[in-house]
Amino acid sequence: MDQLLILSNAQVEEFLHPFRAGLRDVHSDTKLATLGAITTLLTSIEKDAWAPLEPLLEDILELYDPSSSPNKPTQMKTYKKLIALAQVAPRFFAPKFLEFATLSTEIVSTKRHPVEFRLLPLEFMTMFVTGVPHLCRASPGFIKNVISCCVQMIAEGEDTKSKDREFNNSAEKEACQFLTMLARELQETVVMALFNYLKIQETSLASTWQNRYATLMAIASISEGCPSTILKEEYEVLRAIEKALCDSSTRVQWAGCHALGRISVDLAGKVQVRYHERVVAAVTRTLRTPRADKAVLASCATALAHFCHNASKQILTLYVDDVVNTLLHLVDEKDNPLYLKQEVVFAVDRIASIAPDNFVKCYDRFTPLLVSLLNSTDYTADEKIPFLECTGTIGAAVGRDRFSPHAEELAITYSALRETGSSLKFFSALAMAWTKINPLMGHSQYLDEIERVVRPLIESAQVVPKMVMIYNDDDVRRFTKASDWQVYMLGGKALCTSKRELEDKALAIGTLTSMTMLLKDRMFQKDKLVEITELWVKRFEFENVQSMAAKLFPHLLEAILLDGQTTGAMYRLDRAWGLIFNCAMSVMSENMTVGTLATFYREIHSTVRKLGRTSLVDRQMKELVTVLVLNMSQLADRHTQHYLELGSAAPFMSADDRELISEQKKIVLYAHAIKGSPFISLLEEKLMSMLNDVSAPRTVTQGIRILSFLLEIYGREVALYSLITKVTSSMYSLDLGVRAEAIRCIGIAAEFGGEAYSQYTVHRLNDLFNFAASRDHEAMYCIENACATIAKIAKSGVLTKGSDLSNMAVDAFLKSLPITRIREIAPTAYVFLMDLMDSNHPAVKEGAEKMIGSIEAAFAENVLEEEQARELILAIPGWLYRDFQNEPKRMRHLESILSDGIQAVIRNVRNAI
Repeated sequence: MDQLLILSNAQVEEFLHPFRAGLRDVHSDTKLATLGAITTLLTSIEKDAWAPLEPLLEDILELYDPSSSPNKPTQMKTYKKLIALAQVAPRFFAPKFLEFATLSTEIVSTKRHPVEFRLLPLEFMTMFVTGVPHLCRASPGFIKNVISCCVQMIAEGEDTKSKDREFNNSAEKEACQFLTMLARELQETVVMALFNYLKIQETSLASTWQNRYATLMAIASISEGCPSTILKEEYEVLRAIEKALCDSSTRVQWAGCHALGRISVDLAGKVQVRYHERVVAAVTRTLRTPRADKAVLASCATALAHFCHNASKQILTLYVDDVVNTLLHLVDEKDNPLYLKQEVVFAVDRIASIAPDNFVKCYDRFTPLLVSLLNSTDYTADEKIPFLECTGTIGAAVGRDRFSPHAEELAITYSALRETGSSLKFFSALAMAWTKINPLMGHSQYLDEIERVVRPLIESAQVVPKMVMIYNDDDVRRFTKASDWQVYMLGGKALCTSKRELEDKALAIGTLTSMTMLLKDRMFQKDKLVEITELWVKRFEFENVQSMAAKLFPHLLEAILLDGQTTGAMYRLDRAWGLIFNCAMSVMSENMTVGTLATFYREIHSTVRKLGRTSLVDRQMKELVTVLVLNMSQLADRHTQHYLELGSAAPFMSADDRELISEQKKIVLYAHAIKGSPFISLLEEKLMSMLNDVSAPRTVTQGIRILSFLLEIYGREVALYSLITKVTSSMYSLDLGVRAEAIRCIGIAAEFGGEAYSQYTVHRLNDLFNFAASRDHEAMYCIENACATIAKIAKSGVLTKGSDLSNMAVDAFLKSLPITRIREIAPTAYVFLMDLMDSNHPAVKEGAEKMIGSIEAAFAENVLEEEQARELILAIPGWLYRDFQNEPKRMRHLESILSDGIQAVIRNVRNAI
């Protein structure tokens, strides 16, 4: 992270006048330059120093209003500058968030503006949704308005559907993508708002096909963004889809099929189990409709394929005969267009792969149709790819005995096809088809033919695509927006590469990976594949291809291992493994994305499992420990940064980080389980060196955070006692940050280590009591961490209930309340408080006044999430009326301490009781 400038509010305020003058200048170029300067300044200073510039928002809002400039190109340039500003500093707009959001939805909804003009405010709102989701979530009006204008944009189209386009126009595409992103960021809030909006609109606009179409597209888009929450409306969604498939408008029918395919993927397993009978009935009815629109039939076949792909064998068994017969009729119909036949064959492919036993009886009827399509001169080699892929899938599904009568005919067809194709995609499909049917034909019979097909894939994978270096900001933005360019930011410049070339490389390596996995030691040119793996593992700027290369090396090394146990073979294996491992460790030390990093850990674990426990030597373990500690330090930084930016609105850990930790855990436990493994000793040594570096408090803090993560991940599985001993001494560090982190770590050891760490946690209680009793303002983080840690030790079950030490812990906990500074740990304390209420602990009645005051403070400072606050509110009345029903005067006194809002909730609950 670049070093930020440290400026006082007074220094920042000096920029206010010149910036305001620039924004009010009569020349548009001056206004644009001023917006650029504001963006640069805000990215150069701390967020806390932005406040003096907030008066500029009035001028920026005026510039944002399209009425301020009749010149559309100039206004579009202004919007682009504002998007750049919102991208890096979304929180800067917070004081005027609703005004900007309202104006944005008005512009997007105004049809007289050109589409490209309306899309820019939509992109501007994207920055709010991703940058300040808590503001959006807290503004139901914003969500309702933005859903409304997106649905309107989707509805702007003709009642036609091109066979090769998912969306009618760019506006519809952008609106659908925005809804997906909105749902992904705001989750349940958006789903509730969407269905409320649709129910209101249903009565007034349901008669228009545009509204019905837009409704289904919106549902499909939001399902993609938050599938778990749309489950609550799954019955209504399916009912809408069933109605759409019978609609008079072909475009609505198409949207119904599209939505069905979408939920079949997003709600995989749920829809298939609960509604398989209704879905299959609706789909087959549509596929059998006389004179049905061909694009609708194709979309319906695609939806069926997605449904079948995520269904169980037991469910598909019920329908295979009926469904496949319907699909065979569509393939055999000569007048049906190519794109329809491709989708139908794709559906058959999915069915055969999931329910092969039931598909066997259809195989002899279906294969001649496929061979006929492959031999047809009406289609190009690339157009035959779906048919080619399907022959391999169904051949592998039915087995050697059923496949044998067609083996020679297919081999001749494949060989002839090789002469007609030229694209990498075609050779990839042909190679995979050969690989799937080769075991059914005798492994060695056609290896020469397969090698000829593989050669173009290896040649493609060996070449790094050309890169263009871009320095100009406008060019960077243009390349970033372009759909055919991959942009990698490197400092102040950008590396741009053709996406198509990268997709070709990823496809080639992915195909080679699948072939290596199936052919194993019979795979071709393994030495070349080692070179390819080394080449792409190093290329951090090509993330997708790099991940593909990581997935190749476990299977490649296993193939080399299976070559035999000769000295030459083992030397090749050791050399290849050492080369790939060193490359992986090198790039994992760089700024790799979290998802790619998780992939590397997963594939390293897979490799050492395939090669055996002796493959991970001490030197490699030491390197792995170094990289692991570095990556966990980066994880700690990400967690801290999220908390600083979003506070309690931030999730404790992202999904990518959880996946990363899961993969790290696998390799650590595997290395730890190796007999005589020094892995944990090396890990302790590395962390101990960080904890001992008392001259660098940040290093010590990072070491403690990493230990905290390790305790959360491994709990009792890995003993880290020597490190805990060191951490306990850090509880008295002169640096308050180190002290607070050490106290928190003791609590985590109690929470996740339980009895195994009790001697290191319980014996620290007296120290924690002393911290909790202090009310030193500068040490509030230490005090509140101590309070939460006492609660964790008490909840861990290592204290005898009712013992003096247990009672002292509860007493110290209550005295240290309230917790209002640290939102991350506040829930721990207040959940423990509820436990004390429920258990009728004697200390609770004595400390009632203190508890009520603490709860009031927690609400006043907004340190609890909505669900926790609701649970706490509901816990209070039962406690009050249980403990103080015979003391009405004191009960009224306690109620009076609470805020008016809490009193109202208590009265409501009391009335309900």
